[in-house]
Amino acid sequence: LRQIAESPIAKEGNLPCLTINDFPSMKYRGIVEGFYGEPWSHEVRLSLIDFYGKFKLNSYLYGPKDDHYHSTPNWRLPYPEKEAQNIKELVEACNRNRVDFVWAIHPGKDIKWNEEDYQNLVQKLGWMYDLGVRSFAVFFDDIEGEGTNPVKQTELLNRLNKEFVEAKGDISSLVMCPTDYSKLWANPTEKGSLVTFGNKLDKSIDLFWTGDVVCSDLTKETMDWFNSRIQRPGYYWWNYPVTDYVRHIIMQGPVYGLDTTLTANDIVGFASNPMEHGEASKLALYSVADYTWNTPNYNPIDSWERGLREVAPTASDAYRTFAIHSCDTENGYRRSESWETEIFNVDNYTQAQYDKLMSEYEKVEQVPAQMEENCKNELLLNELRPWLVEFGKLG
Repeated sequence: LRQIAESPIAKEGNLPCLTINDFPSMKYRGIVEGFYGEPWSHEVRLSLIDFYGKFKLNSYLYGPKDDHYHSTPNWRLPYPEKEAQNIKELVEACNRNRVDFVWAIHPGKDIKWNEEDYQNLVQKLGWMYDLGVRSFAVFFDDIEGEGTNPVKQTELLNRLNKEFVEAKGDISSLVMCPTDYSKLWANPTEKGSLVTFGNKLDKSIDLFWTGDVVCSDLTKETMDWFNSRIQRPGYYWWNYPVTDYVRHIIMQGPVYGLDTTLTANDIVGFASNPMEHGEASKLALYSVADYTWNTPNYNPIDSWERGLREVAPTASDAYRTFAIHSCDTENGYRRSESWETEIFNVDNYTQAQYDKLMSEYEKVEQVPAQMEENCKNELLLNELRPWLVEFGKLG
């Protein structure tokens, strides 16, 4: 309705008589703040939550790896007063935007499989409940040692589900990130942890999966492989546009590599793991919202073009020039970049080819000044500025 009211058809102040038939393709559509590096500022988180609500993303999983009260060493301890107040404000902002704030705990690095640490976990979740949190996740990713035991993980989650989630009565279904979250190292046999979860973990608990490798395309084949073992539709954790493994890169390209034939029988939800640069992540998240709401009709380039105008409406041309040349990771999960620019050998080109390439470099050279002058989003400019400076030098 808001989109219609803001469209040209309503420019005279009247809405047409119509029926709205609109519903999402996926149950959970959102973001997992699960990257390594500097966590987002409180200001950026609040800005992003408003963005999620505007584009019908409905889940924000809070689990920054460098929040030490989410993970080791302080997962057993309450947040200090200021940080606790910030969490409460995030919950309130999510409630205003119809977004589930899902607080995740990451205890696996040093958890002891005993009654004391079970009670420590329940106590911590209770403190978060008192701050307004009504959705929780337990992450066992990127750990080693005793914490990886899938039988113990299952026993813990089943007990937590019964004695905390069900007992409270107003908490959403638990979400789990297993240690074997990728096909790259998951044991595929009957003795593997995924089969253990399929056989023993309460069916109300959803499980994350990153696909064939840590950063990979979403395919029906990878979901079939995962789902057949966990005996429920999986929850896809997409490591894009995250750059914690290539921190000299900023990702501004189209969102593609996502199967558009998937249904609720294949996938229960989709969570994008963004960059530590939250405002600059909005371009990708705009398309994540598109994909998860209307999966069969998703078009990556069309969505990217609209996203550019949404994120930087007063500087969209300059932003597009920057973004089209700022797409590739340069290693690992490679992405298409500069696809409109024709390249040629230095000993074999025409004058027309030369002129066209020179024109592109002239545009590149002007982008930093154009963005500084016309882009009104100061948070975005602050994040992009180091790359904009180098981009201008390239021109």
